[in-house]
Amino acid sequence: MSSHEQQYGETPWRVKEDAGFPANYYELSYEQRVLVDLLLDKSVEMSDTITKLEEEIELGDKLINQLEGKIEDLENQLEKKSD
Repeated sequence: MSSHEQQYGETPWRVKEDAGFPANYYELSYEQRVLVDLLLDKSVEMSDTITKLEEEIELGDKLINQLEGKIEDLENQLEKKSD
């Protein structure tokens, strides 16, 4: 069983029925199969991209926190010098 076949099988039957698609992957027409395969491949790519973006956001948040700490330290040093 291919990954696409398994993923298609996990799609609720009602969704497939409402779209006019057959219940089973092997019953798809060639054109339907090409479309389903393309959409499933794109969903994996999008999921990978989202994961990478979430990691970058987390890294950015850590850097912001570090910078805020350094700014606070510098402000404290300036206050001590002005006293």
